[in-house]
Amino acid sequence: MLGVAVDAEPVEVRAAYLRLVRQHHPDVAPERAGATAATARLTEAWSVFRRPLADTPAEPPHAAPRYRPGPVADGRDVDADVAGSASPDFLALLDAASTLGEVTWADRQAQMVQVVLRPDPDGPTCQLVAGLLQVEGGFALRTALESLEARPAPPLEPLAEQLAALVARSAERLDG
Repeated sequence: MLGVAVDAEPVEVRAAYLRLVRQHHPDVAPERAGATAATARLTEAWSVFRRPLADTPAEPPHAAPRYRPGPVADGRDVDADVAGSASPDFLALLDAASTLGEVTWADRQAQMVQVVLRPDPDGPTCQLVAGLLQVEGGFALRTALESLEARPAPPLEPLAEQLAALVARSAERLDG
């Protein structure tokens, strides 16, 4: 369905999913018959990939950590591969991001997350990428927002401010 090999890396699968959704989404191709059904099938294929791999044996201790996408309800429920040696600030970012939308990608080493969300109920579905940049005395939050539909993304600033407030609140909650 996504056009990737069975053993494709998560980043390849994610890229294929985003590319195909951008091609087949009904807002991008309204004249295409079956655009809604095609988008629904792509989303289902992506959700199947993202389900936790419960029957997969654990990787040996010497293997490099590998992210297996799964549901992110809060920083404590993140797959061990993501949360294993993650900084408290990154766990707060994950927790905050999961309140805004669906976390579709996380990289603890780069301290970045990607969230699919709809900031405005009447607006387009968007992809928010957020990362922590270490600075003296703490961190800075870097964000980018991209529409996944033909319509333009809403302004980033209000969403970035909301995420920053949620990260601060999550950090306090996770510390306490």
